[in-house]
Amino acid sequence: MEGKKAALLALASVAVALIIAQLIGHIYFRERPFAFHEVNLLVDRSSDASFPSDHSTFSFAIAGIVWLQNRRAGWLSLTLAAVIALSRVFIGTHYPLDVIGGALLGLGTGLLIWQFRSRLDPITTFIISIARKIRLA
Repeated sequence: MEGKKAALLALASVAVALIIAQLIGHIYFRERPFAFHEVNLLVDRSSDASFPSDHSTFSFAIAGIVWLQNRRAGWLSLTLAAVIALSRVFIGTHYPLDVIGGALLGLGTGLLIWQFRSRLDPITTFIISIARKIRLA
C-alpha cells in the first residue's frame, strides 16, 4: 500500500511541478539553444520555453519522491534523472541552467508534496480503493 501511495504522490508532484514550469515558461520565455547557436539537434525543434526543462522537472519530481520513500531506489532514480537532464543539454534543446532549474523545481515540488503526504492520505487511500474495486491495483 505504501508503494502505491508513493506512486500517487509522485504523480501529484509531477502534475504540480509541470504546471509551475508552464507558468514560469509563460512569464519568463527563454529561447532554446538552437535559436542562437549552431547545434547538431538530435530531435525536432520545439517552440516552447527552454527554461525550465520539462523533462528535468518531470524526472526529478518522480526521483525525489522515490528517494524519500526508498533511499536505494531513490539514488538510482536520481542518477537516471540526471542522465535525462544531461541528455537534454547534449542533444541541443536546453542550456545547463534550464535543466538545473527543472531539477530544482521537480525536487522542491516532490519535497513539498512529501511534507503534505499525511494530509493527502485520505485522497490517496480513496484512489487506491477505487482502483481495487475496478481491479486496476
